Formats: sequence, structure tokens, C-alpha cells
Amino acid sequence: MHYTKHLIAGGVFALAMVGTGLAAIPTSVINVRTNAGDYTVGTISCPATANYRLTGVHNWTSNNIYKLYGIILVADGATLNIQPGTIIRGVNSDRTGNAFRPGMLIVERGGKIYAKGTANAPICMTDEWDNNFPWFGSAGSSVTQGAWTYYDAQGLAVPKSAGTNYNYGALGDHHGAWGGLVLCGKAFVSWDNQTTLGSGDIQVEGTDGALGIKGGGSDDNDSSGEISYLQIRYGGYVLASTKEINGVTFYGVGRGTKVDHIEVYNNIDDAFEWFGGTVNAKYLVAWGVGDDIFDSDAGFRGKNQFLFGMQRDMGGSGVESGASDKGMEIDGFEKENNGAAYLYANSLWANVTLVGMQYSSCRYYSGGYVTKNNRNVALSMRDNASPRIYNSIVMDFGAAATLIDNRAGDDLSGDLNTPNRFQKAPTVANFPSVTYAGGATVGMDATAVANYLYGDGAMADEQQAAIRGSIFFNCPQGIAYDGVGPISGTYDWVGSGKGSGPWVSTGLKAYSGFTNDMYNYNQDLTALSATDMPIKARARYSRTLTATTSYAVTNIDPRADNAAIYGAVPAPDQWLTPVRFCGAFSPSNNWAKGWTTIDSLGALAAAPGGDVVAGGAVSVPLSNGTTSYITNTVTTTVTNSITTTVTNTVTNGVSGIVYEGNGAPLVSGTGVTNLSFTTSPVLTYNITSAATYQLQSKTNLLDVSWTVLKTFTPATVPVTVNLTDIVGETPPNARDSRFYRLVRP
Repeated sequence: MHYTKHLIAGGVFALAMVGTGLAAIPTSVINVRTNAGDYTVGTISCPATANYRLTGVHNWTSNNIYKLYGIILVADGATLNIQPGTIIRGVNSDRTGNAFRPGMLIVERGGKIYAKGTANAPICMTDEWDNNFPWFGSAGSSVTQGAWTYYDAQGLAVPKSAGTNYNYGALGDHHGAWGGLVLCGKAFVSWDNQTTLGSGDIQVEGTDGALGIKGGGSDDNDSSGEISYLQIRYGGYVLASTKEINGVTFYGVGRGTKVDHIEVYNNIDDAFEWFGGTVNAKYLVAWGVGDDIFDSDAGFRGKNQFLFGMQRDMGGSGVESGASDKGMEIDGFEKENNGAAYLYANSLWANVTLVGMQYSSCRYYSGGYVTKNNRNVALSMRDNASPRIYNSIVMDFGAAATLIDNRAGDDLSGDLNTPNRFQKAPTVANFPSVTYAGGATVGMDATAVANYLYGDGAMADEQQAAIRGSIFFNCPQGIAYDGVGPISGTYDWVGSGKGSGPWVSTGLKAYSGFTNDMYNYNQDLTALSATDMPIKARARYSRTLTATTSYAVTNIDPRADNAAIYGAVPAPDQWLTPVRFCGAFSPSNNWAKGWTTIDSLGALAAAPGGDVVAGGAVSVPLSNGTTSYITNTVTTTVTNSITTTVTNTVTNGVSGIVYEGNGAPLVSGTGVTNLSFTTSPVLTYNITSAATYQLQSKTNLLDVSWTVLKTFTPATVPVTVNLTDIVGETPPNARDSRFYRLVRP
């Protein structure tokens, strides 16, 4: 199946720009599978006809829908160009006719992908039935799905009968219907029993070894192409027992690959995983993850900035395939000590916002289903990992903020524990000795090799591993330590406020990289308020699926607030964008709006103020368009203003403040009587004297002068008005009194 070929210098295909005026969802469907010009390769254990390699140049355009039948490989030397707005559907194994072989896309070493969407027309990889494509004018609705199969944590088939309705226009738990996207490159990796730098490569999980689909090599600057404005929805199908597919997986991908603006939505395994390599990325979104949000392993030394991750229990078969596990799982090597003897996983993570489910236990499969505690850890660092985490926000994780291995014995020995990385400066002497003379490092001495592998910021930092300028909110424990079992114990936080990160002086090493420029809001959970929360708002409700007492977020405004607005510290790396805020979003800009699935589903719409506690009233849209209600009376705290408890009477007998799925209060005619509610959390003023008033504002807190925003005279007094009433719309920073004042000239 070869399309018209256009070869341009550098392998870049110039595609016509696609604007917002695209026609309706295309009716033309191209089945991507074996055809004239493409060929089946390899002896595959299950089955022999399910993998197909694309050769030459392929151009996928937005006037077609592309259905992936089986595992589609972009071969060494091949190029796949994908036009903005293009829809790609990974079909389920019921359609391929082969168990464990869903539709998915793998770019092999030497292959190239140029999937360059736009904010107005992102590229979408999704399941067979999805109809939520705003750039084609389709907002999503309830769809009757055909029969399909999902595989659980045991590798057992879970059939989904035909006729099941799923609403693609609302937040939900659909997952595991197809595979995902895999990129393989030629950068250095660390792997078991491969002890010479540059000799390591890693087989793609779930594929037959005879195919030779691997990542890894000896060129950190290798390029696999470019990806931007890409959505990946409803994936994570199992390729082999316990081998689910991540939303996006990078195997030894080099820093010559350009990656930005990727969203993974409702994936049953990890959203993003890196196996070694050096690829850098900015603006990544993950919502609804069955395992880890961001997972790195095998000597990953890349950099990531502006990452937003949201956990969700999707009701799968257990932790690691249904209930979100870790926020970030940062591993150094796989299993054997020799994997860490020649390559450290010295990665950089900046401006990350992680929001957890805050559960205490969940269902887990390990030879049988059991209940596991302490799985919901925000930052898990193990096996000699050396992460540098800067200016991030971590909130709502039920087990601990950090899990740091400190194991002894046969599995780990000598200097191979992550705690040691927090203690050692990144000098050449403290990195593994390097004797490899080949690939990109040929002819280099040890100093030059260390700078090649770990430089560009890492060699200039204070420690090999550090967590600085970050804010922890509503995480009950500071450090969980990994001794004999998964979590052998926990240590409390030292205190609340700046400089009180997870610091331990006995039992574990004292992590000097934790104590500077840290904020902690966990010392007294009962005292937490909206003035502590580092983001502007979130609304959530409790439910029990795979995890007990977990929380599902319905609406969130993840922009920096309170201590996060100016909480950042300098990071010694030229690749990073310098910012003054903590977390993935500035106080005034939500870069995830306009192009993501979660925005089109209303998750980024205005959220109610404060927090909805267990049993709090939040509506859950159903597939038939009606609304079910979680019961209770909820107290809404409006920052810098008033505290009000409002009870509404709903026709089905449920009490509480009721919001639609997009965060807006329900209006009359939707089954609600005697409705009253608070507005969005904005500054409110009580005016008791008749006079002319000025509303003044500033856009920068460093400004000395104030700007007159509105002059008005109340018709009657006393009166209570908020910023929205005065201005006619809700202005930026509307809940922060530092940006506004009401004066009488």
C-alpha cells in the first residue's frame, strides 16, 4: 500500500496546513495491512500473519480514516508522514482475528515518523468507534460499540458484547480497546547482561524476538522524526500475558527526535514510558492511566518539561491494569546489577503537575488477586535512578510523596541504591568508568564520554539526584522506603511550609537535595484550605472500583496558584524554558486547552471552588444524556471571600450542590427545583455605602501602580457583588485579592 511519494531534503514532507474549517468526519477508510508493495516479515508466535512492515514513504492525509489491522511497522529507512487532523483507528483483536494482536503502530530503528498536528487540527489515534473530533465538527455522543475483547492482568479474555453503549462526549472509563504508539531509536540504553556501553538493545515488549524489533544503540543524537499535537485514546491492549501496551513508548530514542504536545487519554497501562535513550519532550498530558503516569527505565537520560498527569481508577482488573499505580516510576536499570555498572539513568523532570486518586488500597494480581496497600506513591525512585526533579506540583497521593529504594543484599549491592545518588556530586569520578570506543563516543576519554552521556546541565548540578522547588499537597507521608517488601515503612514529614520536604536523619540517608526550596502542605491535613492548594481549583468525588476510597476528578483548573505562582528555583540546564512558577501551567495560561481530549470533554472547564470530599455532590454524566447524583451536602469555600453551605432539593431526592460534567451549575428544567448555588470562586465585595467605586487591577504582582478596570455606582445599597458582576466576565486571577482592589476615589 504505497501512496504518492514526495522526497524532500532531510526526509521532511511538506503538508498543506489544515485549519479549523475541515469538513465532516471522513467516510473514506483505508485499511492498513498487507497489500501490494508491503510485506509480511518474521515468524511470529501468535500468530504468523499479524505484523506488517511499511517500506518507502507513506503519506496519511486528513481526508481519510486509517484503520490499523495488526501491528504495523514503519521499517528501517521508511518514512510515515501524517497530516494535521488525520484520524487513525487501532482495531481490536476481534477484527484482526488474532488474539494478542490489536492494531498498533511501531516505528523501528532507522524508521521516521512525522506526525505534526496543530492546535486546531490535532492528529488522533483512537479506537474503532470514537466520534469525538471537534476539528471535524463532531463533539462526541453515545455510540453503540461492536463486540470487542479486553485482556485482564492474568492475560484472560474479557469479552465485551456487541451493543454496549459508550458516551464519547463525556469523561468515562473506556480503555484497552487497541494498542498504542512505539518509537525505537539508536541511543544508548542499559539492559540486563549487557555490560559494554553501546552493546545494549531492548526488545519491544510483547513482540516475537525473530522480528528483531528493538531499541538502543550508540548515538544519543539519533532522530526518529517529529511528533506534535497528537492525541492517543483508549489504548493499552495486552500483547502478551501481563504485557500491556503504553500510550506512547520510547525505546532508546535519541534527542534528535522532536516531541511536544502529546496527550494520552484512558490508557490501561502507563501513559508514557521511556526505556533508555535521550529524547526530550515538552507539553505532555496524561489522563486516566491504568498503571504509572510517567515511567522511565533502562538508563533514560532525557529531559521533560511541562507535564500534566491525572490518575483515574478505570475499573480494570487491578493495579497496573486498571487502578493507577505510581505518579512517576523512575527506575535506573531492569533487574541485574550489571545494567547499572556502565550507564546511569540521569534524567531531568521540570514543571510537572501530578494529581493522584488518593487511595489507600487496591486489587492486585500476583498469582491471584489480593489486596495491596501503599501502592499510590507519587514519585517512585528505584534501582540506582538519578532523577533531577524541579519546580513541580505533587498532590493527592494516598500512600506517600516519595518511595526511594534502600535495599541491601543480592539484588542491590555497593553503590547501586538511589539514596546514594542524592548524596553524590555529578563529577566524572562519581559516574561509572567508561571504556567504550565506538559509535558517537569513539576516541573520547572518560571525561568526554561522561559529558556526552550526562552533560548539558546534569554535570553542572549540585547532586546527581535532587528534588527542588517543588510543592507537595495532601500526601500524608513524606518518604516510604523500600527494604524487603514493596514498602517496608514510612517517615512523616518534618513540618509544614518552605524547607520542610521529606527529610530523614535516621534510618535512611539524609537527602540533602530534598531540603532546599521545598514546600509541604501535609502536616495537618484537617487544616488544608483553598489558600494552600497549589492549583486554582479541582472538583472530585469518591468511588470504589478497583481501588478503595479513590477519587475521580470531574473538573480541574491546573494553573499555578498560591505558593506555586512564584515558587520556582533556577535549574542549571539550557534546554529548559525559564519560568517563575511551579507545576505544568502558569497562573494565566492553560496550554492544554483547545487541542486535548480532556478539554473537549469539559474537564478543563471552570471547576467549583474548594474540594468535594467523600460523598460530595458532583454529577456523573451517563451515556443516555441523563445525570446521576452522588449524595451529600457539600461546603464550598470561596477563596478570599465567603464560606457558604448550600443545600438544593433535587427531584430524585438527592441533596447537595449539583454541577454538570463540565463544572457548570445545573439550570432549571434539568430535574432540579428550588435551585440556588454559589458562582465560580471569585472575589466578592459587600458594599454598604452609596458612592462611586473603582475596581483596580494589576497583571503583575511586581507592579507598583494600579490600573482602573471599571468605574461604577451601585443602584442600591447594601449589595454584594463579585468581579464577574462588575466586569461582565470573569477576569484572570479572579480569586486572588493581590491582583484586585475596590476603592472609593
